[in-house]
Amino acid sequence: MNLLYILERPIQNYLPYTLMSNADGVKARVIYFEKDGGSLSGNENINQSVFNNVNLYSFNYEWVAGFSPLLKSIRNADTIIVYGHHHPFFKISIVLAKLLCKNLILTSDATNQEGIAGSNGWKLKLKPFIFKLLYNHIATALFVPSNASRNYFEKIGIKKIRIILTPYTVNEDFLLNSLNSFNASQLKTSLGINDSDTIFLFCGKLIQRKRPEDFLKAFALLNHANDKLIIVGDGPLRNTVEHLSVELNLKDKLIITGLVPYHQLAAYYAMASVLVVPAEHEPYGLPVNEAMILGTPVIASNAVGAAGDLIEEGITGFTYPVADINALAAKMQLIIDQPYLLNSLSVNAVNKMKTWSSQSNVIAQLNFFKLKGWIN
Repeated sequence: MNLLYILERPIQNYLPYTLMSNADGVKARVIYFEKDGGSLSGNENINQSVFNNVNLYSFNYEWVAGFSPLLKSIRNADTIIVYGHHHPFFKISIVLAKLLCKNLILTSDATNQEGIAGSNGWKLKLKPFIFKLLYNHIATALFVPSNASRNYFEKIGIKKIRIILTPYTVNEDFLLNSLNSFNASQLKTSLGINDSDTIFLFCGKLIQRKRPEDFLKAFALLNHANDKLIIVGDGPLRNTVEHLSVELNLKDKLIITGLVPYHQLAAYYAMASVLVVPAEHEPYGLPVNEAMILGTPVIASNAVGAAGDLIEEGITGFTYPVADINALAAKMQLIIDQPYLLNSLSVNAVNKMKTWSSQSNVIAQLNFFKLKGWIN
């Protein structure tokens, strides 16, 4: 089977493409159509440059521009997996796949009717009807990354048989190997952080839906004599966050790194005591995977899609009601007051990620292809 993945741009969950390329009976290829990750003035994709190192990709891929190379790619494939439907490039891909009678699979990480695209009013009301048309009638199947997504699509009327859970993952091998070249202990020393400090990490774009201000406001409620806040990322709210740190008397506690190359990111996770993900809208949230793979437990809001699958309360981390600053502070205080928890949380996080891996993603896809009779 000639399998074609169509994506907007690279992201950190690329290991499944390598694994799929080595699967029996499958010839896999990936195409991208956007090289520019966007500027810091935008709301999304602003950290994209850290994933654009082509040396990371050990699979057949290329960037395409224009109708002709897209048409050629789709014509040469048997099965097309399109990662979205909003961009015109995706819409054209879907139409071409149907016109050429290809096996068409769509993907979505949606967990509720709202979306980061800013839909509202009549557009918002139309979404369930559009989804049912796309996923019940146009596509052969819908690949979703989490049970939160599966539950949402079942709720709005997508047929269960068409919804396939393919766990959203990152390149576990790359994260673990990158610690050898960028050491967490050396990083801690370079940042002036003591071994006795409790380190709370925020990793993501500094945009409204990520709620970075909640991170600071909750920390300000803690007894935090020997603790640090680290923000890895950048974005339009950076000045707001910096000003807030002054207002809350946290300037000496806060380190904002800006954008960090992906090969250095693992050291920040490994150095941290816990990752905090306070987002108000996060369909999935790959930093949860990244942190837990490296043994760092996670505190996440209940609006984070990955939380339902990966965070077991008090075992691999904690959840709290989104925007509830006091509840977030209480979970963070647990980490400070009961440091012995970190060892068990860390071990459990690593073990959990062994069951939610790139290999499990590929197995889920292959099982579906076999069920449809597309491969033996």
